Amino acid sequence: MRINEVLQREKLNFDSLYGKAFKITYPEGDKMRPGFSIITPIANKSVWNDWEERPEFKNLVRQKLNDPNFLADYKYQQIIDAAKVLKLSRINEVLKKYSDPGYKHDYSNLPDYVEKPSHLDNPDRGPHEGKELGMMLKGEKPAAIVRRAVYHEFFEKYVKAGKLIAKPATGRNVGDIVVVVPGEEWRLNKIIQLLHPLELPGSYERYSIKLGRLLGYTKDQVRYFLKTTQKAYNASNAKLTKSNQL
Repeated sequence: MRINEVLQREKLNFDSLYGKAFKITYPEGDKMRPGFSIITPIANKSVWNDWEERPEFKNLVRQKLNDPNFLADYKYQQIIDAAKVLKLSRINEVLKKYSDPGYKHDYSNLPDYVEKPSHLDNPDRGPHEGKELGMMLKGEKPAAIVRRAVYHEFFEKYVKAGKLIAKPATGRNVGDIVVVVPGEEWRLNKIIQLLHPLELPGSYERYSIKLGRLLGYTKDQVRYFLKTTQKAYNASNAKLTKSNQL
């Protein structure tokens, strides 16, 4: 479970990606405007070689690249897409494992641009991430939240065949897809209701327990998740609260 399998993206490695999957330029290419733009060679192909870079902002972006309030979802996805197209990592190998029901965690194969989360050091209590499809097809997991690209590539055909049921998420997870196995449809709306508010309802611990149990995690897995991610959540939520007060 990434920070609640929802709140945290994979951490991007600035040095592996900069100048290849994205770069920092003058805003909209206009040297008269303050600040900067972040562009990618796929989404911004027509201006990739034209807009002048602003290297003075590299340290700032390096520090904030993985701040949950820094990159918009669409920009984060543009960087991921560029990394995939340019084959900067083993991302395609990782994604293929979603279609393998026998997949076991192999953290040595994480994409090059993804920083290894600390909770992956304990695979026995690690996430279902990368194993969701296989577990659901074998009846070992009732529900999952997956990114749209992963859904279309691996889950959608099983939904069309009636082996899985899916519904788009809203709120904080707009763009993600909630998937359940037949007979567990009641979990769909409960999960979506938990994801919908832009801010977490109630305490982080209660929220994580509710969501984790709906996704099929054991109590021990949820407790381990809480133990390893509470500090990270507190820090990011404090930033969000402060920004909302400004």
